[in-house]
Formats: sequence, structure tokens, C-alpha cells
Amino acid sequence: MPSRLSAAAIAAALALAGCSGESASSPSASPTLTIARSPTPTSAGPTADFVEAPEYRPLATTTAREGSSYSGATFEILRLESDERSTLLVWSATHPRTVRAGSDFDVRLWESFPVLNTKRKAFSVLTYETPTGETQCVCVDMRAMRAEPNPQGAMYPPLPENVTSVTLTSPWFGDVTVPVTRS
Repeated sequence: MPSRLSAAAIAAALALAGCSGESASSPSASPTLTIARSPTPTSAGPTADFVEAPEYRPLATTTAREGSSYSGATFEILRLESDERSTLLVWSATHPRTVRAGSDFDVRLWESFPVLNTKRKAFSVLTYETPTGETQCVCVDMRAMRAEPNPQGAMYPPLPENVTSVTLTSPWFGDVTVPVTRS
């Protein structure tokens, strides 16, 4: 199983890195965060606090994109919170029956993760290099979809202060506009 960062490691890395990760008008490989190989990221993954939504009230809802391996799923955007260090996106993908996560989801396929689009810039998920040299996203590994909400999350660069909403684009689901909260 690929290594993932703990929430504490993510926070520390973002605080030390001070990355802005802004890309030009389209998503690219440029918004990345490379973390030193020591200490090694743990395999424990982010804690529940990483993906916890204070109240289960979706900010927005969209359905799986035609042709996506998530066919039949509904995506609820639960949290989009930005501060001076990072942006946290939390969503849930539900399906009427339990199915394995789509073949287009993998922490190593970070290019497939939702992109946060403002009027002027696009922000891709933060990534890091594992001790084995793989590039993975700073995210929670999604294993399955089921009828009950199963929150997933990913970290992004901080959004500009004047941004109040973004349009999420993804090969997984239809485009959706989501309000940004500030912490």
C-alpha cells in the first residue's frame, strides 16, 4: 500500500514550505510540494480531523461524469476551507450499492484529482515524493463507494483572499461551483 502523510506532517510541511502552487490558466504539474525523505511519511494516513466536516450539510452536489468509472455515483462537496497555508477540500462519493473506488482514482494519479478553478487561476492537489521516488497526492486514499457517506479529502495551495467560490472540475464528476470558507 502506498505511503500517505499524516495530518501533522501535512501541516508541518505546508508551514515550512510556504508554497503557493499557483498555476497559469490550466492545471499543470507545477503545484507540487516535495517533502524531505526524512522523516519518512507514515502509512497511517491522515486522521479523521483531516476530512471531518463540522456538520453534514453538503455545500454542493454533482453526479458522476459520463464515461467515468464512478458511473451511478453522487458526489457531495462537504468542505472547502482555505487559510494562508493551504486549502482543504472534503467530499463524499456515494453509490446505491457498495462498489470499489473507480479505476481512475489512485493517489499516484494525482492529475485526476479535482482542480480548483478561480476566474484567473487553476489550483491542483498538492503532491509529495515518497522515499521510493513516487509522486503522490496529499490526500486520503478512497477505497470504496457505498450508500453511506464516506468522506475523502485532499490538500491544495492556499487560495487568494479575494476568492469566495471556485468551480471544481474533475474527470470523476460534473463541474460544480462551491463557496470557499476561511479559517
